[in-house]
Amino acid sequence: MYFMGGKKVIGKEISKVIKEVIMQGDTHRPYMEPFVGMCGIMLHMTEAGQRPCFAFDLQPDLIALWQDICQGWHPPQKAISKAEYDQWRQEAQPSSMRAFVGYGCSYSGKFFGGYIKANSKETPRWEKNRLSLERVIPHIAGADIRFQQADYRDLDLSQFPRETVIVCDPPYFQTTGFSVGSFDHQEFWNLMREWSRTNDVIICEQQAPEDFVSIWQRPITRNMHFKDHNQQAKMEHLFIHESVADRLFGESSTLEAV
Repeated sequence: MYFMGGKKVIGKEISKVIKEVIMQGDTHRPYMEPFVGMCGIMLHMTEAGQRPCFAFDLQPDLIALWQDICQGWHPPQKAISKAEYDQWRQEAQPSSMRAFVGYGCSYSGKFFGGYIKANSKETPRWEKNRLSLERVIPHIAGADIRFQQADYRDLDLSQFPRETVIVCDPPYFQTTGFSVGSFDHQEFWNLMREWSRTNDVIICEQQAPEDFVSIWQRPITRNMHFKDHNQQAKMEHLFIHESVADRLFGESSTLEAV
């Protein structure tokens, strides 16, 4: 399902880097995402239930969606009207249905960012997103994933196995914000430095402070205006702190070969 800032297009490539470079083929090593979103990376990390996974997000409707999917929930097979869309927008209680309507029936996957009218010339957006979500469900429902709503700043890493690999996909610097308020990027990078002392931490971003190094990059076009054919590609990176690079690659870093 399309999600603003999601990793649906490059999630599989990113997971390959995590498995081969960071985990080095260990199919049982624990894995965590503090910004799980639409599971664009997570769905490729489950390893048929072998790997324990921990998934967090501050957005309550997203977590309700994934928790319900683990209990057998499926998206509706009928169109969502504008009246229903507005009704769900006003609903105060987080739910899987509110998540599907808010993201799956909205312009550019921005949570209740505007109702998308059906176009008779193509498959409706809600149907595309329903089918997309159905393809993800088998990877999530049968996996060992523990979904929980949480602010990444409140996570206590001592409560997780020390060998847990952590992948963070925060709101990108100088981009459209998410539905859960503003994001303090300086605070985020400071915490990533702290986490990197004890864990292998990978950050998805387009830019990072000088003490973080890129281990993977790829140009990708991501824009809220789907029909803009003049979109410019931006470079997506996976960053690790220099202390993690030293642990993984030693002083004779092999980063250039990644």
